[in-house]
Amino acid sequence: TTPSPPPSGPPTFYIKAAEEYKRRALEISERYQGYVGDVMIFGMGDMGQLGIPGSGGDGDDEEEEGLSVASAPRTVMNLRNRGVVRLGCGGLHNAAVTECGSVYTWGCNDEASLGTFDFDSVDQVQTGYVPRKIGGFRPSRSSPTFPGGSADPSSADEAIVQVAAGDCQTLCLSNTGNVYMFGCYRDAEGKQFRDPPPHDETRTQREKVAEDRIVEKYMRDNPEPTEEATREEGERKRNPPAPRGKQLWPVHCYRTPKRARFIDCGFSFNAAVLEDGSLVTWGLGEQEGTLGRKVPPMKKKKGDREVYDLDAIRDLHLMPMPVVYDGLPKLGRTVVEVSCGGYHLLVTARDEEDGGAKVELYTSGLNNYGQLGHGDTTSRAVLTQVEALSGHNVSKVAGGLHHSIVLDQTRRNLFGFGRGDSGQLGCTDAMPSPGHLEDSPVPIPLPDKGSDGQSPVVVQIAAGDHHNLALTLDGHVYTWGYGDSSALGHGKDEDEYRPRKLDVLRDPRKREEREAKRRGMSKESVRPMSATVRQVAG
Repeated sequence: TTPSPPPSGPPTFYIKAAEEYKRRALEISERYQGYVGDVMIFGMGDMGQLGIPGSGGDGDDEEEEGLSVASAPRTVMNLRNRGVVRLGCGGLHNAAVTECGSVYTWGCNDEASLGTFDFDSVDQVQTGYVPRKIGGFRPSRSSPTFPGGSADPSSADEAIVQVAAGDCQTLCLSNTGNVYMFGCYRDAEGKQFRDPPPHDETRTQREKVAEDRIVEKYMRDNPEPTEEATREEGERKRNPPAPRGKQLWPVHCYRTPKRARFIDCGFSFNAAVLEDGSLVTWGLGEQEGTLGRKVPPMKKKKGDREVYDLDAIRDLHLMPMPVVYDGLPKLGRTVVEVSCGGYHLLVTARDEEDGGAKVELYTSGLNNYGQLGHGDTTSRAVLTQVEALSGHNVSKVAGGLHHSIVLDQTRRNLFGFGRGDSGQLGCTDAMPSPGHLEDSPVPIPLPDKGSDGQSPVVVQIAAGDHHNLALTLDGHVYTWGYGDSSALGHGKDEDEYRPRKLDVLRDPRKREEREAKRRGMSKESVRPMSATVRQVAG
């Protein structure tokens, strides 16, 4: 018999292997390499969110109020040449990480979101109108992630590689995988909660007095030294009720079970992807499914009134615990991407049982505008697969307050779902009707095409409460959605119903000269700014 000729062209196996290698390499580069650059910002700054002095000073005066609004991108000069690699945008505050592992915060500090606590005066620094460097990232020895051989936690300050910001809380991730938190989680009534401090935390703050009073009250209410009372008293000392109030400086989230490699924040909750590819969440799970797992109500009945169930809040809400997926559990499920919306969660995961080739999108939480993408407005208590995007291999996700946007594996196709009455979904040519929503994914086309006639390659997406940003491979930025307070950076307070390219540097030469003059510097001493954007946050 004559042997059959070998198949023409390269073997399919090697083609798939090469594609997988490039995909993984891009993931690693985006997650860990980072790009060093300067920070440009636009939007409202009435609480110092812009980080730019309002009077044209150099920002050395911390009492000076900041610029109230920036209708187009402006350079944050106090971060110029500091080598910023990561950004995080919260409700009324922002944070940045430098290549040296330093953290800068600015904006509203009413809820201690900036972590700028003055130990010398034992007072809280108020609104930061310019970025200020913070410290105090000290790991606890009681944590399973404590780095062996590290210095005394009372003096060590870890290097930070990522920041994330919620409504009032800020998270920081160290190069050893430790997570730190400052600020607070606010519930629907405005009550403040925070992560429990480690047992070896030597720094004290005002809120600890309230904890001590709770323990003292318990001892007064249980005067008889019975064996059960003694045991419960000891347990309360070891596990005090959920801390109330705000965290004034960075505290180690020591109950995270393993080292983390990525963090994100929602309105009052957090998510962390761990080193083994699993996902844990913690915070306030007031809305069903916000944490991607079921938790009891934050309040319980006591007589004829409701009181906070502080034990449940401490042990189930504020405890970093694994998320739960709808359906039969699968071994080897690895989380690829996660984004926290206002009160909902978006997760992409790969199942090793299925060969690890497919990446599926799962969502949970509040769904009053269809922001989960399941074709209805019913909330989900646990993570549920978005069937409409099955097979698209979603590569990027971003959650707003009541909407979501995702990017498929080709990085050319954007989809949106949820609330769209301010143009958040980028799919209408005119103003949508009030309350407009799409409960299933709809395409979001970018207006420009490449030389090949295809949509540009998108490398990053971000979502604010009611607007979005998309960054392309060639460094262009598109914004769309709610445009009030110059949130879109196009020079006017108007909504954009379709993605519109942002003019990042309208006249870079004049801007450099103006900024140099404001700081009393020669034009030659100011490093030229690049018009290429490498990261967006909203």
